[in-house]
Amino acid sequence: MSNNYTQFSFAFKVKGLKAKAWIDRLVTKLSKACGDDTDDEEILELFPEWEFYQDCGFRTEMDTVPGKKTVFNLYVFAEENGNVEQAANFVQAILLRFDPKGRVGFQWADTSDGMGVNEFGGGACLVTATSTRWMSTSKWLDEVMAA
Repeated sequence: MSNNYTQFSFAFKVKGLKAKAWIDRLVTKLSKACGDDTDDEEILELFPEWEFYQDCGFRTEMDTVPGKKTVFNLYVFAEENGNVEQAANFVQAILLRFDPKGRVGFQWADTSDGMGVNEFGGGACLVTATSTRWMSTSKWLDEVMAA
């Protein structure tokens, strides 16, 4: 039996100390809630499937853009078992509050340590403050093969 993984890594800029503080606070709350049921309304609102996953499915790091005291690079990544929907929800919450006209795109890879048929793929997501658009390689391939 093989192990399957969903992996991604992307970064985007976040502007303002208020945005940084909000993200830091939310990431701390997520870390504390990880692996447990939570009644935290903010987490349940941002991550509607928390009851199922009990994990945000990604990690973050943030650093200051050199020469810009109030602009930060926010890195969002998953090394093994990422949850692309949860990552998109997180990005969308940030955009909604701090960059309503912004957009962030990212890709992911579905990999396996075995050579099972159809165990590899991936996709891409474009997130705005009000929408998410998805593209899956397996869905695309099914559509072009059926044409």
